[in-house]
Amino acid sequence: MSVNKFIKDVLYTRERVIVQDLGAFIRQTELAKVGENKDVIFPPKTIIQFDSSEKISDGVLENFIVQNGKLNPEQTQKFISDYVVDLKNRLQNGEIEEIEHLGVLKMESEALVFTADVDSSFVLNTALSELKVNPLPEQEIVAQTENTSKRPSIGIWIGIAAAVIIVLLLVFPVRNYLNQQKLNAEKEKIAQAERQEEAKLEAQAKREADLEKAALEAQKEKEKENEKPKLRFHIVAGSFKTMANAETLKVELTKKGYSAIILPQDGDLIRVSMVAFEKRKQAEKEMKKINLSEAKYDIWLYEIK
Repeated sequence: MSVNKFIKDVLYTRERVIVQDLGAFIRQTELAKVGENKDVIFPPKTIIQFDSSEKISDGVLENFIVQNGKLNPEQTQKFISDYVVDLKNRLQNGEIEEIEHLGVLKMESEALVFTADVDSSFVLNTALSELKVNPLPEQEIVAQTENTSKRPSIGIWIGIAAAVIIVLLLVFPVRNYLNQQKLNAEKEKIAQAERQEEAKLEAQAKREADLEKAALEAQKEKEKENEKPKLRFHIVAGSFKTMANAETLKVELTKKGYSAIILPQDGDLIRVSMVAFEKRKQAEKEMKKINLSEAKYDIWLYEIK
């Protein structure tokens, strides 16, 4: 697995790939053109350039490696960082870095210099070399009047040559168009994958935010609960061995307006509290009142420790 290969692969679908702390590789396409003397037709070609001033990554290379290199984002960043550190050390020691189908990187006067591989058939380069159109021999141009009807005129040869040039000029743009359509499809595929990755990260971030919010709310509720006064002293109206009897008394006391509750079981008995207080003196004062109005209950004071 090589960073150089990933750079080349990204350039198949992107016009620019930035390597963090190194620079940007830029792909530019030249269309087919006719030479100044109109006797040579040059096929379309791709020019690879390098800009060492662009050192801040736009994330394209990292996303591509995550999707195709089976690395997570943290591993990808370390993978690229290690590559750049090692590359700079080797270049400073006089070595060169050859990137297949792209060119050569080297260090000159403390500056990175990139020399493109002009012979590469990278991306849009066709396998064709320039096409030379040879002029007709002079002896064929000079025709005698009496032989004019026996062989094709010079106008026919010029017409054929012109037709060949026109066909070639039409073929190259069509090839460019088809290649551009393929590039656009690849770009859209990568863009879609990036959008899916962004949506995935956003969903994960939202889940984490929701969990954090829920944890904070739970913490606040716990703090509120801790701030409530501890009602330790309970006036017990009855103790039972069965929960059914305890529930019956609780309902009866609630109907009379008491804040009746069933206390946690301690031993064999289930206690029913009529009302509870934070301080003993408050509970004892209330017991005197209840004894006057509720003589039927054998009440007593129970302290939860």
